[in-house]
Amino acid sequence: MHCLQKEDGTMLDNQTEIRHFCEKFYTQLLNGQTNDTFVRESAIEDMLQTVDACIEQADARRLELPFEIYEIRYALSKLGNEKTHGHCGISKEFVVAFWDELKDIIMCLINSS
Repeated sequence: MHCLQKEDGTMLDNQTEIRHFCEKFYTQLLNGQTNDTFVRESAIEDMLQTVDACIEQADARRLELPFEIYEIRYALSKLGNEKTHGHCGISKEFVVAFWDELKDIIMCLINSS
């Protein structure tokens, strides 16, 4: 990883700073469940080796855009049949059958979060 943009918009480009930031983030995320420093540092080093660049500004802006209907339809097409995805009990077949009635509600729900 060459650089990392923090939530406040500042950029980290020093490998040590990036490592410490990631370590703090994941330590807080795991809520202290990983106490073995060697394992934690090794995992961070492995993660940093797999990422080779920052995201381009154009890609970052595109990721902030609302989802489009075609993206939701594509995701829906990839779901398995005769299964409910999540705990709501609503099947893919139900959503597909009532897509015209549900699409505005679904798009609003997805893009409001």
